[in-house]
Amino acid sequence: MTVLSVRNLSVEFGIRRGLFRKGRVVRAVQDVSFDLIPGTTLGLVGESGCGKSTTGLAAMRLIDAHAGKVLFGDRDILKLQGADLRQMRSKIQIVFQDPFSSLNPRLTAAGIIAEPLEILGVGTPGTRRARVDELLMQVGLSPEHGGLFPHQFSGGQRQRLGIARALAPDPEILICDEAVSALDVAIQAQVLNLLARLQANRGFAMLFISHDLSVVRHVSDEVIVMYLGRIVERANAKTLFDAPLHPYTMALMSAIPSRDLDRPSTRIRLQGDVASPINVPSGCAFHNRCPFAQARCSKERPELEQIRDGHYAACHFAGRIERPL
Repeated sequence: MTVLSVRNLSVEFGIRRGLFRKGRVVRAVQDVSFDLIPGTTLGLVGESGCGKSTTGLAAMRLIDAHAGKVLFGDRDILKLQGADLRQMRSKIQIVFQDPFSSLNPRLTAAGIIAEPLEILGVGTPGTRRARVDELLMQVGLSPEHGGLFPHQFSGGQRQRLGIARALAPDPEILICDEAVSALDVAIQAQVLNLLARLQANRGFAMLFISHDLSVVRHVSDEVIVMYLGRIVERANAKTLFDAPLHPYTMALMSAIPSRDLDRPSTRIRLQGDVASPINVPSGCAFHNRCPFAQARCSKERPELEQIRDGHYAACHFAGRIERPL
């Protein structure tokens, strides 16, 4: 059962060069498709600027998409307006990266959590207060914390508050946009375990966006790797981490510190910089950095194809490249 289907999603931003001069176009996301399944986590990973956060924001209509469909049941979110769009947002919530700037400093913790309930008209003032206390306890805080302001919490506590706010309208989908990257490692583990426990109890689907492959591996059932706005590899988490097919995925994984001191992994060092989404290279967008690129790669763009059972890659030589140990 699929709760959200994203099909051929594309996002473009125009850049003006003056009042009357036509600007250029940033192709931030290109032809991205995936499904979210209740009770499971889809990891979305890639370097900064690859389009992963833009994908999540476009999927819940916080920014406008240029093309594609985002189907919640039989309704296309990209076509909803007014009250229908507001009601849909009660089903899709987001936890942002910065647990301080994403919270209203003028509201108490209780006010922050109650705000979406008030906007959506959920319950009465009395039931909302009980709901707020319940959510505070579910994320590891106490009802007494409800009277405090965001600056009175630690970073980890603020992110717990952000999670409680996102869960207030009882969503079916939770988007976590770099939700633990601003926290230290010990607090990251606590927040990740909290999300796993809440998902097990509530059954929501989760889109987990991160640049940290170690974190993605820990939380995800399926993983998508993006590069310069496109999906370059997709598979279930175990398959992708055990046997990656795309050179970019291999390079990302080679950068993860090895715990085996006797057999450290061979680092794949990429040359050059990520190309600009304003001027995407011809052929494979990764060819100018790929250590395995051939002449064909600069001329023909590879399509995302199933190479093995449930394992997709966009590479002309996927399955024929030997991964460094």
